[in-house]
Amino acid sequence: MKRLLPLLLLAVALPHMAVALTYDEYAAIFGENWSGAEAYLAENRAKWDSIFTRYGVDPQLAESVIFPELVRYSAFRDRIEKATMRRLYAHGGSEKGNFSIGVFQMKATFAESLEKLWMESDLPEKYDLTFNLSDDIYYRKRRLERLCSTEQQCVYLAMFLHIVPRQYPELKEMDDTSRVRFLATAYNYSFVAPFDKVLRESTTSRYHTDFVASEHTIYYSYADMVLAHYRTVNPNVGKKPRRRFLWWKF
Repeated sequence: MKRLLPLLLLAVALPHMAVALTYDEYAAIFGENWSGAEAYLAENRAKWDSIFTRYGVDPQLAESVIFPELVRYSAFRDRIEKATMRRLYAHGGSEKGNFSIGVFQMKATFAESLEKLWMESDLPEKYDLTFNLSDDIYYRKRRLERLCSTEQQCVYLAMFLHIVPRQYPELKEMDDTSRVRFLATAYNYSFVAPFDKVLRESTTSRYHTDFVASEHTIYYSYADMVLAHYRTVNPNVGKKPRRRFLWWKF
């Protein structure tokens, strides 16, 4: 832990500058939260991977993109936020309630934007998956049901990994490392913001596990955490020249 102190001090002094750490360093910092996330992922990996495979995306990349969310997930807080969303979002839409809910911590606006872009693409027919985008209480409740289901969040995550490359064709020219970091940032920050803004955000540290951020909060890079995890399940990332993820067929 002693060798981590200079990096932690730097993170405190420069809270929004990304400081890249290794997987083992992150594991040491987050302790039981990290090991608990690993255990939860191992317990559910087979079930989740079957969904990712069904929708033709890389299971290793998918699990890496949401791994930091597993690290800071709180079941107690999630129950409160789900109950609040059932009251506010269902009856008033995202302007009334837009909390991150579920194991993968997805917002209603995330699902709304994803469903819209999905329905505008050729993907609904390919995967036999459609959504009614009507903005009324019935379909908002249906969306909330999906967001409250981890299996349905897996579907949303697979959709996300299809949609982002269509949103940002610039990703085709990136190397593997930059592409993974961009995808992670698009998930955590925005996949509808301009490309340059998402790219800049990928170098910023805004991730923390405090219940409420304070002046003592230490921030980390979501993108770097995702990349650190992805390198453990796919050691070849960054060692090969530019390539496209296998499902990028458009």
